[in-house]
Amino acid sequence: MNWQSTLGNLAAASSVTDKDGKATITLTSVVVGSAQVSASVNEKPAVNAPKVAFIADTKSAQIGKNDRRVDKNSILANSEDKATFTAVVKDANGNPRSQTTWSTGQRIVAI
Repeated sequence: MNWQSTLGNLAAASSVTDKDGKATITLTSVVVGSAQVSASVNEKPAVNAPKVAFIADTKSAQIGKNDRRVDKNSILANSEDKATFTAVVKDANGNPRSQTTWSTGQRIVAI
C-alpha cells in the first residue's frame, strides 16, 4: 500500500497489509492546516481518506515577547479615552491559537 498526504509527515511511504487486508499508517505535523491522505495499491488510482485538521497545540499556547502591543502609551483619565491592547497567541511551533481567553487582571477579554 502506498500513502501520500497533502500536509504533515507520514510514518512511511508504504505499508504492508495484515492477514485481514488492513494497512495502517500514522500522520503527524507541526503546521496547522487540513491534510488529505490518500492510499493506492498495485498502481491503481489513489483513494482519498476523510480529511483531517491539524490545530494549534493548546497546552503550549503563549504570548511571545514581540507579540503584544498597545496603540498608545498615555490614556486620559476621563473614562472615555481608551487604549487598545493586542496580543498574538501562538503554540510552541508558531501556529496562531484561536479561541483563547486572555485575562488582564481586571476583566477577561476573548481574543
